[in-house]
Amino acid sequence: MLSLLRDRNFALLFGGQVASMFGDSALIIVLAIWAKDRTGSNAAAGLMILAIVAPALGGPFVGFLVDRVRRRPFLLWTNLAAAIGLLPLLFIGSDGPLWVIYVVAFGYGCFSVLHRAGLAGLLQVMVAREQLGEANSLLQTVRMGLRLVAPLIGAGLYAGFGGAAVALLDIVSFLVAAATLGLLRAAEDKPVREEQRLRAEMSAGIEFLMGARDLRRVVLTLGVALLLIGPIETAYFAVVEEGLGRPPSFTGVLLSIEGAGALVGALTAPRVMRRLGEMGLIATGLLLIGVGVLSLVSGSLVVVVVGSVVFGLGLPWLMIGFSTFLQRNTPRPLMGRVSTAVDLVMGLPNTLSIAAGALLIAVVDYRILLVVAAAGLLGAGASLLRDRRLDASRPAASDVVVEEPVAGTAVLPDR
Repeated sequence: MLSLLRDRNFALLFGGQVASMFGDSALIIVLAIWAKDRTGSNAAAGLMILAIVAPALGGPFVGFLVDRVRRRPFLLWTNLAAAIGLLPLLFIGSDGPLWVIYVVAFGYGCFSVLHRAGLAGLLQVMVAREQLGEANSLLQTVRMGLRLVAPLIGAGLYAGFGGAAVALLDIVSFLVAAATLGLLRAAEDKPVREEQRLRAEMSAGIEFLMGARDLRRVVLTLGVALLLIGPIETAYFAVVEEGLGRPPSFTGVLLSIEGAGALVGALTAPRVMRRLGEMGLIATGLLLIGVGVLSLVSGSLVVVVVGSVVFGLGLPWLMIGFSTFLQRNTPRPLMGRVSTAVDLVMGLPNTLSIAAGALLIAVVDYRILLVVAAAGLLGAGASLLRDRRLDASRPAASDVVVEEPVAGTAVLPDR
């Protein structure tokens, strides 16, 4: 990892992402707390999370745009656009219309879709293929480490000065990220316009994803798991208020505790990935997250704290394993479209389940929702561990060379 940080370009990208991730970690939870405080409703908090994740459904319709441009300037301008999009939060005041916060949250989610696709492509350009796992691990280590302090700082700023203070913090973080991208010098080739109809160009990511056997298997398994675990986002507030008898702002404390486990998970992910492979790391992460979710049912602060650490440990294993698996198995010219196609395949069930959770929380005991979610995660993890045996006689994902496509030709692997 240290060799990556000695590279000027990666160090600049890393520094900008650290600033942006800090602002994100502080603001996202505050948006949900803001809605909860204004309405007293767990459903309102869950709908705020829904507004952030819903834009993933439109990803495939814009993913081709990411593949048509150089990723560095694209990310620079999207960071600036995100900073501008948060400006309304500075002026609505404590009694301003709630719908403005929802609109800003939706715009924030749109930025996240574009940012994930652009960043995945930029890492492919800047980082050697054999170091992608380390690069993803380094970024996730910082992301999870920030969860130790950023939610607490965000919740503290919100409690003391209101949501506008947290929004201002995130605006500054976006501007810092944009500035570092402006200083970065990545040797990106000019994208080649494909000789395809617009519809074919837009659908290329979905076609590649459905044709890539291992990638399809992992994405569909995660999609099924996400169909069941969306209610966690809403039920979490019920866990804090009803299960533990704490105020909504205590959510930030639990997220910070979760961040301690996540930091350990991010630091250990490369070593575990070398032993288990990317799919094994993803499966183990799902199992740990399932155990963590199950602990939330207990109503015991000690059990919930331990479960939060376990949940945090599994989350970066899942994210780092999947990010590396996706980057190593996707041709560079298709990265934006495949990334947004993945957002759709996994985002649609997640969005539907969060929406269902926001409705069900009013009529179903939150503990039932959590047990169902835990069962889905544990089942998905066990399924991937079983599927790993099918790959025992095949090369590991990290050993498979993904051929770059020739412009104007379809890139569909054997089915």
